[in-house]
Amino acid sequence: MQQPFISVKDVHFSYPDGTKALFGASMDVYPGEIMSIVGQNGSGKTTIVKLFNGILKPTTGDVIVDGKNTKTESSSKLAQKVGYVYQNPSLQLFRNSVRDEVAFGLRLLKKPEEEIQKTVEESLRMIDMWDKADEYPFLLSMGEKQRVAIAAVLALGPEVLIVDEPTTGQDFKRAYQFLKLFESMNKDFGKTIIFITHEMRFPAEFSKRIVVLSDGKILMDGKTHEVFGQPEELKKSYVYPPAIVQLTAKLNGYGFAQDVLTVDDMHRELKRIVEENSTLNRAAGEGN
Repeated sequence: MQQPFISVKDVHFSYPDGTKALFGASMDVYPGEIMSIVGQNGSGKTTIVKLFNGILKPTTGDVIVDGKNTKTESSSKLAQKVGYVYQNPSLQLFRNSVRDEVAFGLRLLKKPEEEIQKTVEESLRMIDMWDKADEYPFLLSMGEKQRVAIAAVLALGPEVLIVDEPTTGQDFKRAYQFLKLFESMNKDFGKTIIFITHEMRFPAEFSKRIVVLSDGKILMDGKTHEVFGQPEELKKSYVYPPAIVQLTAKLNGYGFAQDVLTVDDMHRELKRIVEENSTLNRAAGEGN
């Protein structure tokens, strides 16, 4: 039986000012998953993922990463296993060039300079920013800053990549390209991808699993189509399925499959139903 790479066990978390953010959260993340953690602001979704790599430590309970308890494992070691890209990329950027930004973590790890330069170029080319390698990060657009932050995390080669609001500052085309990039990293390299988002359209297409948080508790956890197929339960967290999923629910009883999550899925189902009806009509005509 496959063992979880990250295991959250009955975790409660309170911030220093006394604000309670998590109440007995338990969940497992398995190698090679591509999933989304969703919920409204204040639901606890960002808090829980910051526990995954030691940015935060549980008040009570345990978080186990690759067999190590985050309470005793150093943040630097955890960062090599679980990479985190902030929603606001400016919080991660502080060097004088894009190149140095991506190289910073590798230099902390004392990697050979030749290896560092090779990895920096590969990481920047992957996110289409190699042509801006020598630019000052804070003069970049918000979307470009986010791409640099992603490249800096990718350079460390983590097995798990957490992306907080991956579509921030991106137009639809660029956001879609980013998500396809993460999807290919999952498929081609076995990377575990965790999206943190309140936008439901992209998780519907790219995530195989959805975890819904509400008021610091895990409200739902399951396959994407199963979670989106329970709109009344989702309402408790003020999360609503994508429009295409809501449309499918309205068509329940007309033969549509219940795992329709995207426009392409809807096209597939419409084509199937039309073909089935055509076959039935032909058979009926021949019978007459």
